[in-house]
Amino acid sequence: MELFPRNKPFLTTDFKNPEYRFRIFGANLENTLPRCKNKTKWVFIAIFGLKTMLLVYSNGLINSFPVGRADSLTAEKIPMPDTSGPGEPANMRRGTLHPVLTTVVGWAAVLCFAVGATLTMRRNGLWVDELLSLHAVSAPWGAMFSERIQSGHFPLYFLILKSVITFFGPASEWVLRGPSLVFGVLACVSFWPLARIALGKADAGIALAVFALNGMVVRESVEARMYSLLILESVWVLRAYLEIPQAANPRRWTIVLYLATLSMAFTSPACLFLFPGLIGDALRKKDRNPAQSRALFTALGFAALAMIPMGLLHQMLRTERKIQPTSPTYVASNLPALMTGVFMYGGYFIPPNFLKVVYPMAWIAALGVFAATWFYRARLVPAVRCGLRILALPFLVMTVSYLLRKATHGGVIGPARYFSGLLPAASVVTAGVISMAARDFAIRSKTASRAFLLACLGLLILGAWGALEVTTTPLFREAVAYLRRTMHPSDGLIVVPVGLEEGIKLYDPEIRVDLSVERNTKRYEDFKKFMDWHCVWLFHYGRGNSRALRVAADMLGDGEKIGVGEISDTLLLYRYKPGQ
Repeated sequence: MELFPRNKPFLTTDFKNPEYRFRIFGANLENTLPRCKNKTKWVFIAIFGLKTMLLVYSNGLINSFPVGRADSLTAEKIPMPDTSGPGEPANMRRGTLHPVLTTVVGWAAVLCFAVGATLTMRRNGLWVDELLSLHAVSAPWGAMFSERIQSGHFPLYFLILKSVITFFGPASEWVLRGPSLVFGVLACVSFWPLARIALGKADAGIALAVFALNGMVVRESVEARMYSLLILESVWVLRAYLEIPQAANPRRWTIVLYLATLSMAFTSPACLFLFPGLIGDALRKKDRNPAQSRALFTALGFAALAMIPMGLLHQMLRTERKIQPTSPTYVASNLPALMTGVFMYGGYFIPPNFLKVVYPMAWIAALGVFAATWFYRARLVPAVRCGLRILALPFLVMTVSYLLRKATHGGVIGPARYFSGLLPAASVVTAGVISMAARDFAIRSKTASRAFLLACLGLLILGAWGALEVTTTPLFREAVAYLRRTMHPSDGLIVVPVGLEEGIKLYDPEIRVDLSVERNTKRYEDFKKFMDWHCVWLFHYGRGNSRALRVAADMLGDGEKIGVGEISDTLLLYRYKPGQ
């Protein structure tokens, strides 16, 4: 059965119309790239890329499998080259993937990721965490360092971001998010050699496609946050760790491991989710690969020397607990997010409707990956086993923290972005399972193999597309425009919390911010100067009835709540008229 008959085109496009060709591929890049207002262009590019990748996979890749009838041939009777992943017994290798074709598919996925991320870079305005990044880099260097430590965010990413703004400023959505996109592309490029040493040349392209089309990689690459840098660093940590036992010059890779681990330690405490699994893997191999274990423990010692002082300084400087309680939806989303790249967004993001249908499929696929690791347990290559150990402890910590939250009403370690450093290991595990399953399907049925690989690729593309199509719930950019249209130049403006004033100035430099306070403020005296003003606006970001709202009501009287249904339930405007 042919899924794509040769006499019927899979997709048709009016290429004979010169005007159509010019609009799609040509040009008006000023309108296409910065704002992407014309949806037709993006949809066409996505469909054209999808068509190309599906045709390569179905008509080229599957045809490279040595296929026989299950009733007359067995795997051992089929002659095949020894091109499977390292560490797998030769008599267990049941088929082969063409390394050139898998490489084409992998790099086509990287290209789709880069184009899609660039086209949608400014689809949403800055959300609250990105606004806090802007607030941090707007301060002097020393103040920025101490403020980031106080907030529990280590300073390396913000030092890089501030340097970029200094040389390429002024700050804008492009400048703020540009470094994350660069880190994301570099992570994909760096993942390619990691995939080759982990799974072999034939399977590296599959692993690269799994990684580049992961929705978390795509999403973090279009946000002004540190997690894209964390993903890049984790790729280098895992690659250096796997290179040491087999490299001709292990000392060079030991130095790389030291530097990458230390870089992660200066980027985010989220690196702690990666290290326990590596420790467990190194302890199991300490007799066979003592140099590998010794290098890892030394690197972690350097990282601890860097992290412990910053952690103690954070405990001394912090004024409030920053981690908010997380819903069970976040906790449940982490498994399919890591293994398939499809995950549901909560809190500050709304997923597109089609992702709500895809998400259950992603859950089934994620559970299928773990079930397959048990089925193939005798054939798993060392890198896949290492990846499973890396993934085990964080999920245990996540589950325990959720149970503690239910018992103590405290916080829970839940949002998937905290686990960004696990993505390289998760991609290796998923790709290893896909490649082994594809070989087994190829022995039994060419049609089944084709359907399986098309389903895997389609799920990856939908996950990446869904990550780009999410909508930011607190429409900060739109709220600033609404405020500008509504308020009088003589009105006062109070911003809650501190850190949003730079965002308001970014989107409208003519708006004057008169006061900026935290949500938990107790300083009534800050509001006294507004008691005689004709009109005062309060720009509030965050759910719930904060202390700042109560203080404003006590000092300025009852305010008119504006924005419900127009902006969002997390970003509200209040108008007070204390002088009347």
